[in-house]
Amino acid sequence: MTIALTPVQTVWLEQAVAEGRFASVEAALQVAVSNLMTEASDATADDDWLLPLLVDARTSAAGGESLSLDEFKAHVV
Repeated sequence: MTIALTPVQTVWLEQAVAEGRFASVEAALQVAVSNLMTEASDATADDDWLLPLLVDARTSAAGGESLSLDEFKAHVV
């Protein structure tokens, strides 16, 4: 699949990767598509408050910010 982006979009994505917001341009685009899919399926849902939290979580995970289950348990307890 070939995807054509505008120069502004390309620069923004490359800068986001350089800043560590995403592990790669591909990871950023995967998050973007996941977000679009979530928005489309949740368009009529009453849990719209959850979407920004989900987007933040996916962005963090794509940037390499994640914990194993054991690390999470140690952090919470």
